Amino acid sequence: LEDWWVEFAYLRQRVSLVTNVNYFCTDSCDFILHGAYTSDPIRRVVDLIEAALDFKHRVDHNTLRPLRIKNVLPVCMKGMKKVFGTTRSPGEESDELKTHVVPDDGDA
Repeated sequence: LEDWWVEFAYLRQRVSLVTNVNYFCTDSCDFILHGAYTSDPIRRVVDLIEAALDFKHRVDHNTLRPLRIKNVLPVCMKGMKKVFGTTRSPGEESDELKTHVVPDDGDA
């Protein structure tokens, strides 16, 4: 299922993925900042960058707690290593994913 999803939801799409496929990447970051909303655009950018870097550090050092469905069923976290350092290279019918993998020592 994962291969099918990546191929058809991401690699063959010719629309903006952020707004049409992955709505978690929009500017609604209450789930990241835990309700610490501010209307100051500079503060919002700083908070978002800080949260993203903290998230990446946790992924790289395997300290990110597993997501759980209804706080019970753990979700596979294998894909988290691809959140940062992955890009789509254009192809004629389907794009290709290229990922920079962080070594086990965490030194990117």
